[in-house]
Amino acid sequence: MMHGKRTAMSHAIPDLMSANLLRIFNERNRRRRAAAIRAMYAKGCFFADAIESVSGWDGVHDKVDRLHAARPGFVFQPSGLAIAHHDLACQRWRFAPPDACDAITGIDFAIFEKGFIEALYVFVDGGPSASPARGWSLSV
Repeated sequence: MMHGKRTAMSHAIPDLMSANLLRIFNERNRRRRAAAIRAMYAKGCFFADAIESVSGWDGVHDKVDRLHAARPGFVFQPSGLAIAHHDLACQRWRFAPPDACDAITGIDFAIFEKGFIEALYVFVDGGPSASPARGWSLSV
């Protein structure tokens, strides 16, 4: 449990983008994921993809749970390096079982404030109409 004032993780914003995939969206352990969300996201954060939008730490946590339930065994992998400027960043990714040739692919765009993710926008390659066809339909 964290006490006192939260401070932003001491990483460069591009590093936080890949850490977001690996430490939050790939994390199956709810306690470790909750700690990572609190360390990387602003308390009132916003997350949106073509299917839904959620707010706050719990909203992000629940979204990851739905991703894991809908695609057991899938993992996120960064595709290349993240790029950033002026508290904005983007990271391409793939989402598939390890060693799979075919994958759901997309890009995350994040807005940072004081070192924390304030908003994360997810775009699945092919656009909103392709999201369900590509396996991104995660409503539960």
